[in-house]
Amino acid sequence: MIETKQKDADIKLRIREIVESRGGNASKLARQMNIKEPYFASILNSQDKGVSATLLKAFARIGININLLLSGIGNMN
Repeated sequence: MIETKQKDADIKLRIREIVESRGGNASKLARQMNIKEPYFASILNSQDKGVSATLLKAFARIGININLLLSGIGNMN
């Protein structure tokens, strides 16, 4: 359980880096991914919420390398 929470925290850190690299506007990025802004904000701001497959798929749709999100290895695009 602790390992899963740490993995989610690592992924969320990489998501925040992606948000920053794309102008720092999480709401705009959520709209680009066709994800509801409150849902995206809750993922980023809650330690209790994990990263869902739906969110990962949304990042893939906008060209983000999922391997980077999951492992920290690879290029963003």
